[in-house]
Amino acid sequence: MRPAGVPRAHAGALSGWKFCIDPGHGGTEAGALGPTNLAEKDVNLKVALKLRDLLTAEGAQVLMTRETDVTVSISQRWQMANSWGADRFISVHHNSIPDNPQVNGTETWIHQYAGEEATQLANSVQAELVAEFGLPNRGLKRTNIDSQIDFGVLKNTAMPAILTEASFISNPDQERLLRDDAYLAREAQAIFRGIRLPSRVSFIQPRENRISFGEVKVALQVAGTESLDKVELWVDDALRSVRTSAPFEFLLDTTGLPDGTHVLRAVVRYAGGGTASSTRDLIMARAACEWYFAEGTTSSGFHEWLSVLNPHPEEVEIAVRYQFPDREALARTYRVEAETRMTVQVAREIGSGHDVSITVESPRPVVVERPMYFLYGNKWAGGHVSSGTNQPSRNWYF
Repeated sequence: MRPAGVPRAHAGALSGWKFCIDPGHGGTEAGALGPTNLAEKDVNLKVALKLRDLLTAEGAQVLMTRETDVTVSISQRWQMANSWGADRFISVHHNSIPDNPQVNGTETWIHQYAGEEATQLANSVQAELVAEFGLPNRGLKRTNIDSQIDFGVLKNTAMPAILTEASFISNPDQERLLRDDAYLAREAQAIFRGIRLPSRVSFIQPRENRISFGEVKVALQVAGTESLDKVELWVDDALRSVRTSAPFEFLLDTTGLPDGTHVLRAVVRYAGGGTASSTRDLIMARAACEWYFAEGTTSSGFHEWLSVLNPHPEEVEIAVRYQFPDREALARTYRVEAETRMTVQVAREIGSGHDVSITVESPRPVVVERPMYFLYGNKWAGGHVSSGTNQPSRNWYF
């Protein structure tokens, strides 16, 4: 029987799964307080509700230990999960060290006697949180090794259970971020991704679906390091590097890799003979650092634009050269913010009444298109979008 407030499951990737989501603290227990008194209980609840919505959208049933600002005891939390028969228990928290407000980082907790499923779940969630925000990786924590605290919701739950501490609310800069709903949505999405794909080895870097170039940093989150033999990094079935101890980070020279999608594979080998592995696409696109548009115009009735997409998590500065049949070329530079598209109205840069070709150069791969809209002779109205070519040529085939 479904408890009150638990939505009926529907078809989806997590159909049939039951998750108990526990927003830490609540009611009379505020949890940690930030420098300007942001209460941890409120942040935990916002993240947990967003996580609930992501899970239910994938077909899972979700039981919340609280959905509002009410007091719920530790024993009530794990008893709710156990009596309902949850498959997984996720407790959402945010850390604090008031005496040292500069500390920040991400850690995920499991009980000292947690089994393989809880370990994989925590490892995967930790990797996604670190990858999403880039905060210091404080690692996977077991209650008996790293702290004298014995978390009741991890000790008494009858299913694999984890407790996330995504960041430190006691850090002033972090507290400001935790007031931002969009930031909290990213946190929920990272936990959700970790829940969907639990593994003993997970990629932190490179990020999924990112374009890579030059020397690429590969970082891994690995569980079970106490019995580790070695960690291998493979590229397209070729062994490239080996590590025998943390940190499990590699600098990969991609000079010899052609543009396209390659497969990174991390293989963990344990002393007892066991293995674990994970893969990630490595997307190379050196050619996308240069773009050429042979023709364009700002003549009457024509409206030409230049659209530049920066897929990277850092800002990029591009150099654009406008070239004409009857005048000197015009050079411009533009800054494109991280993970955004910038659009330039060409007539505003070069004036009206000019035929123009354009070259774009970027230190990082970007995507460039040229939208053109027109009203020709007051008869034909239309438009089209053309992607540039990545190298000039004297020969073309149609």
